[in-house]
Amino acid sequence: ITDIDGTLNVQGETTLQTHLNLTGDNDQIRLGADSDMLIYHDGSHSAIQDNGTGDLRLKTNSSIAFLKGDSEILAQFDADGGCTFKHDNATKLATSSTGVTVTGGLTTTTASSIEGGVVFNEASADVDLRVESNGNANMLFVNGGTDKVGIGTNDPHQMLGIESASNPAISIVDTTNNVECLIYVDDSIVHMGSLTNHNLVFRQNNTERMRIDTGARLAFGNTDTNAKITVSQNGNALNLMR
Repeated sequence: ITDIDGTLNVQGETTLQTHLNLTGDNDQIRLGADSDMLIYHDGSHSAIQDNGTGDLRLKTNSSIAFLKGDSEILAQFDADGGCTFKHDNATKLATSSTGVTVTGGLTTTTASSIEGGVVFNEASADVDLRVESNGNANMLFVNGGTDKVGIGTNDPHQMLGIESASNPAISIVDTTNNVECLIYVDDSIVHMGSLTNHNLVFRQNNTERMRIDTGARLAFGNTDTNAKITVSQNGNALNLMR
């Protein structure tokens, strides 16, 4: 048979010695009782179209690869192995038995949740970590080369540096009784004290050396504030400004 016009009905199995040639755009290979799956070219794109119930499944005992031409791999899925996704023939994401490796930057457009521990820079490379906020490009900055952490700065002077043009401050709160300590600077003045109505104690060598109580009384070397200023040494107290 060299040419058939119309429909060819075949009962049983058909074996083609060379290939099946559909010469027209939108000519289809139809599979399933109700054309559940179609393979065709529409003049612009080639399509594998699944119209039936269930999933469209590609099965293999080895690997499935998506290629550009005959050699450039776009993505590859290995049976009992990893998956690889590429950009311009360069691997950008690869899975393995231990997790996922991402080569290059990672951008997320919504909040992400990570369960389990997270380690940044486990290889101890001289690279920095930077977290931006809405108004600060260096809201949190870890300098990988100097082992210093900055808040509001990418150049911390000490192990922890906090910088701002508007009253940079540290607040420490014990929520049991809402006791709050505040340290801050404003232009030319350094401030340090309690933001709540609680005693302020200064310690040296783990021993209390000075106290300012809630009545604005000052004591040196003693916890008793019987006068505006109390100075104690060797058990003797000198009360000033009663």
